[in-house]
This record gives sequence, C-alpha cells and structure tokens, in this order.
Amino acid sequence: MTGTKIGKARNALERFINTSHPNDEYFLIAFNNRAQLLLDRTRDGEAVLKKLTLVNPRNNTALYDACYLGIEKVTRGTSEKGDAHHQATARTILRATTSAKSGG
Repeated sequence: MTGTKIGKARNALERFINTSHPNDEYFLIAFNNRAQLLLDRTRDGEAVLKKLTLVNPRNNTALYDACYLGIEKVTRGTSEKGDAHHQATARTILRATTSAKSGG
C-alpha cells in the first residue's frame, strides 16, 4: 500500500469511527506477509487511529489470514451473550474465508 493509499485508508477509518456508536469496540490487524493483532478490544477510536500511523506498508499481504483473525475476534465478542446476528454472520464469513484460503 503506497503512502496515498494508506492515507485514504486512514481517512476512511476516521470517518467510520466518527460515525460509529460510542459503545462500539474496535481492534486493529496489520498484515504484510503475516497477520498481526496491533490493538485489541478498545472503544478508543483515537487509539486505533494513532496505532494505524505506525503501520508500515510493505511486502506481500496475508489478507486471508487477517480476515480469518478479524472474524475470529468478532465471533468471540466481548459480552457473554454477544450479538447473535453478528456472530452468525461472522461464522458464515469465517467459513467462506477458510474455504477460499484452502482453494475450495
């Protein structure tokens, strides 16, 4: 991702955070040749944006690994009850990502 692309991604993330509900939670996953959780479960949108400034785009992308990790995080959720609709959707996406990653 070039400097221009990461700037656009940051702007899009900032708009997303600014229009989100105050109780929404975020996590940030970076991916180059592997996926890495940079920030886990926070309601602090500014912390997410600050952490994103540390991302250094380079090499290949482990997009499927990042999707898998992200969906796994969403599926677990933070509350005991969780959001059944979001968890069911996340499980469906997780199955599709796993299938795509394995080539089937």
